[in-house]
Amino acid sequence: MTGPRPAFAGAAEPGATVTVWDGATPVCSALADGAGDWSCAPSLDLPIATYLVTATAVDLLGNPESLPSAAVSFEVVAPPVVTLGALATITSANAGAYTVAGTCSDAWTVNVAVGTASTTTACASDAFSVSFGVAAVTDASSVTVSASQTNAAGVTGGDTANVLKDTVSAPPVISAPLASAETGRRPAFSGSAEAGALVTVSDAGGVLCSTTATGVAWSCSPSADLPVGADTVWATAVDTLSNPASVASDSVTFTVVAPPVVTLTAPAVIFSGNAGNYAVSGTCSGSYTVNISVGSASTAVACGASIVNDISGLGYDRNLGDVAAHQRDIGRADPPQRRSAILRSHRKGPAR
Repeated sequence: MTGPRPAFAGAAEPGATVTVWDGATPVCSALADGAGDWSCAPSLDLPIATYLVTATAVDLLGNPESLPSAAVSFEVVAPPVVTLGALATITSANAGAYTVAGTCSDAWTVNVAVGTASTTTACASDAFSVSFGVAAVTDASSVTVSASQTNAAGVTGGDTANVLKDTVSAPPVISAPLASAETGRRPAFSGSAEAGALVTVSDAGGVLCSTTATGVAWSCSPSADLPVGADTVWATAVDTLSNPASVASDSVTFTVVAPPVVTLTAPAVIFSGNAGNYAVSGTCSGSYTVNISVGSASTAVACGASIVNDISGLGYDRNLGDVAAHQRDIGRADPPQRRSAILRSHRKGPAR
């Protein structure tokens, strides 16, 4: 028994051209080497059947073709048919005992390979199933899985497929805040990670926030204020395959600063005499800009400078003018400090 492309070989006069015949049909030809050895195989598969072949030779002198050799009988048999079933992604959960199953032919041994890992199993009732360790196979987007059988004639048939092997959650990256930055007490953390990964940001006190990456981007903020001062954070991720949490990202150290504190001195009554040059005063923090508003009129000034507003265009015959002041640092603004000022009409003159 042979496969559909059997190898023929024999001996003839050195340099002779040998042709193998199936009746009157040539099967293949070869040139005998200096020792008289020759071999050839069909260029196309032979149909499954029983064959009786002979060989003839034409020598180097061009003498008539020799008489046929003794006939040789053989049977071409079909290769085993092996098919792979559905394959699961290889993760940390199944890499220790990964299952490969499918269908097979007769009782010939099934050879199974996943990347560089391999094993054998029996074919029973035209099916096979085997579980074995593939943890040593390198993670890759395409790992080749194969299953094959070789029949008694030495003919091999099989099937192959590719599968993802991903057993490690990749660590995320923190891109904000930057190292040494100043932030408010609830900083916005952001960065990149594997698509769909669950990212968790932590510091020495525990978990600060968690979020799921959208595409590869993620962002989250603490639900409670962080203490004022230096803080160091890092992030871990769990991918969509539920592999164990990644190693921590590179840590980032930044400084949490308190929001500015602004207070307003009781504002003066607003009247025609001061509306064009209305002074607002109070206390403020650091060097952050102070934003001042009196009704719909507004201005901004550095902390420590005098604050003068031209509010003559506000309109009159109103009882109250809302005076507000606030600062914004790199993190967040303080709540606006507000006071009410009486707004008098030009027609009524200055207040008494």
